[in-house]
Amino acid sequence: MDVTKHFQDAYPIHFHSHVIIDRVIYPNLPITWNASPIITEMIAPQAHLYPFLVDLRHLDSEQIPILQKMIIDSKKNGGIILIKSHYDHNTLIYLLANALIYAPKTGGNYLLRYYDHNVMLQLIRIIPHNHFFNKIKSLGIDFFTFHSRFGHITYLPELVETTFNDNKNNTLALLSNIGIINKAIKKLNNDMDIATCLKVSQRLDDKITIAHHEFYLTDANDIMSFITQCILVHDFYYQSPQIINLLKETSQYPGYFHESLSLLSIDDWNNILAYCENTL
Repeated sequence: MDVTKHFQDAYPIHFHSHVIIDRVIYPNLPITWNASPIITEMIAPQAHLYPFLVDLRHLDSEQIPILQKMIIDSKKNGGIILIKSHYDHNTLIYLLANALIYAPKTGGNYLLRYYDHNVMLQLIRIIPHNHFFNKIKSLGIDFFTFHSRFGHITYLPELVETTFNDNKNNTLALLSNIGIINKAIKKLNNDMDIATCLKVSQRLDDKITIAHHEFYLTDANDIMSFITQCILVHDFYYQSPQIINLLKETSQYPGYFHESLSLLSIDDWNNILAYCENTL
C-alpha cells in the first residue's frame, strides 16, 4: 500500500494545538512557552533525554516566528512535530510519555523517538496503516505535521478502525533497523522526496535481513556497507563471485567486510557491475 496517499501538504502552525520538541536538540526553550517534559514517573530520572510538549496557546505573535525558525532548522536534524489533539495538556503528556516506550512481550523496553521525523517516517512505513492510525487516535492525535529534507507534510489518514494489536513477530527487528536505515539514507542521498525515501528504506530493510540471515553480518559498519552498495551498485551485487568470496573470507571477523569492501578498486567494482548486468 502506498502510504503517501495519507500525506497532505503541510498545514500551517495555527491548525495545530501542540508541538513536540526534542529536548536534546533544543534544551533551552523560552520560559514563557511553559514547556512540559513528556515523562512518566518511571522515566523521570532521565527527563533530560525526553521531549517537551508545548501548548501553542502559550505562544504569542512575537514567539510564533521563533518556532517557525526552529521548524525550518529541524528539516535537517528532526526533533519537532506539530500535532492537533482534542485532549487536555496533562492527559496528552501522560499518553505521549507512555507511547515513547515500546515494550514487546519478551525483552526489555525500547525508546521510540517518534518526535524525530526520520523515525516517524519509518514507523509509518513498517506499522500496518490501520494499526498506526488507530494508535495515533488512541493518543488523542487527530493529525500531525513535520518539515523534513524529504518534504513538508501533514499525516491525515482516513482508515477503518481496527484494534491495535502488536502481534507481528518481527516488529522488534523492524524497529531495531530504523537507526541504520536512516543513517544509510543520509549517506546515500539527502535530496530524495518522501516517496523515494520510503521505497529505498524498504529495500534497505530487506537487505538488512539478507545481511543477517544469509551472511551472518552483525557489525554495524559491515551491515551499512552491505546495504548501501545494494543501492549504489546493484540490488544483487553480493551474488557476484568476488563479493561472495569476500563475504566468506570475512564472515568470522566483525568489521572486516566493511574494510575489505573499501579497498576494492574501480576496476574491481566495474567487474562486479559487469557481472551483475550480464548475469543477474
